[in-house]
Amino acid sequence: MGKIIANLSRFITSGNNTSEYSNERIIEGIKNNSNEMLEYVYKSYYSKIKKMVWAFRNTVLMPEDIFQEGLIRAVVNIQNGKFRG
Repeated sequence: MGKIIANLSRFITSGNNTSEYSNERIIEGIKNNSNEMLEYVYKSYYSKIKKMVWAFRNTVLMPEDIFQEGLIRAVVNIQNGKFRG
């Protein structure tokens, strides 16, 4: 899990993604430790989550922390076979 955490924050500022992947392909990529899939998830969903968190108007919530925590939990559950999407 340390490798996951170390790689996550570099994807926040990596620009826009033009590829499209199915949910099944994303899950398979995460199962296989694909950095490409983590990058895709960041590029595709971080800005949406950030807007949603800021909409709560709670200065205690930090979008980056919330997104990373959620992604880490999803990755761990996917890799342990506990994820049901």
